[in-house]
Amino acid sequence: MPQYQVELTAAGNKRYRVVMTDHQTGWQHVFDDVSQETVKGKKVYIGKENGPHGIWTAVVSKQGDFYRIDVTDYRFFVIRFDECEQDELDGQTCIVGWAEQASFLEEIKEEVAA
Repeated sequence: MPQYQVELTAAGNKRYRVVMTDHQTGWQHVFDDVSQETVKGKKVYIGKENGPHGIWTAVVSKQGDFYRIDVTDYRFFVIRFDECEQDELDGQTCIVGWAEQASFLEEIKEEVAA
């Protein structure tokens, strides 16, 4: 089983909830107020982590037939969930993805620049 799992579910009022779970440690990052924004002409869903620090951000974008969800602390790490798919969880439609590892943010920036 991959180490990281992410789930996006509807929260009502055009808002969404993202939960990222680290199955190795049991930690969860919860983003209760994810909403649609336009970034560089594309519609994406962005939300900050709940809690006093709120340094983690989730960004959800459509990539062809799949969704990509990036969970990042905007300083060092990003966990990229490529090929997230629609699924059903507890009777509710959601988007689910899995990732094996976290990457350094600089590595992802270099891939985008290349």
